[in-house]
Amino acid sequence: MIGPLAGIVAMIPMLLVFCAGLAIVVARRAVVRIGHNNHARLVAIHRHTVRWRGLGLAAGLLAALGCAMLAGTALGRFVGLAPAALGAGLIIGTIVGERTARAPLGTTREAGLGERRIGDLLRGQSLWPMVASTGLLVAILAMGTVLGSPDDLGRAGRALARTCQLVSDGVPTTAGERRGPWPGSFYTLPLGGAFIVLGVLAFVALKSIAARRAAGSESEDLDRLTRSWSTGNVLRASTVSALLIAGPLATVMGATLSAMDCRASTDAFVQWMALAAGVVATGLGLALLASLFMAPRLVVDDLPGALPPPAGAGVRVR
Repeated sequence: MIGPLAGIVAMIPMLLVFCAGLAIVVARRAVVRIGHNNHARLVAIHRHTVRWRGLGLAAGLLAALGCAMLAGTALGRFVGLAPAALGAGLIIGTIVGERTARAPLGTTREAGLGERRIGDLLRGQSLWPMVASTGLLVAILAMGTVLGSPDDLGRAGRALARTCQLVSDGVPTTAGERRGPWPGSFYTLPLGGAFIVLGVLAFVALKSIAARRAAGSESEDLDRLTRSWSTGNVLRASTVSALLIAGPLATVMGATLSAMDCRASTDAFVQWMALAAGVVATGLGLALLASLFMAPRLVVDDLPGALPPPAGAGVRVR
């Protein structure tokens, strides 16, 4: 009973962090209100993309749960892939939604002919969380790979090996120590490969958002806003995946270093930095995870309207 009870106790602070993040997201959720007959084509496109993004998120959650249920197999390799599976599900849903979005048949609208680029989508987005989380993950993967050694069964990169000088009865002797698990190449290679695949999917998603057919010139501003929302979701999914991969890896790294008797001069510093990075990255990842469940909303007011208004009219943001 000690094992399951310890797991439940460990999940309590994680759940509290997630709930706190969800409360903040709900309080700050963007809501755009438009008139009943305003921007009908764009509303249909937005609802279609949100629906597919939700389906992708649900599929990602199921895939992540499947990876977690396989924690006892492959020496924990599968459970480490859970965050990447979650992010990939949402991003794939975004790609499908953006690629298949079509405005309903109706009055022909005039759409702008300007070519959209990924740089246009990223303008105005906050990129530093994704850059910082990716940099942290790359640093942890690189450090774990460089310091990793084979374990007692010869599996490369699954242990941390140290050699040190000990004095016994006044006689110096050379001692060796090997401890694991260690986030070396045994774990970092599949995790790094999964994150590269996630990056490719994110790029394809951004291309899909940029290439989505416009709803009409009268909805140009609102169209730009919904593309910005989709772009933000892709960036947040990538950030959450990077943080939730890096956090547990850093925690394992710090725990293994703390258990070593043979220690290098820098081990204490690396140990506490790794433990701190693990706590911060996991906490931020869980808090940001909540934002993936609450997309901004387009709300259609039940107001009569004979004709769609001119460009930019009929939009109210709360």
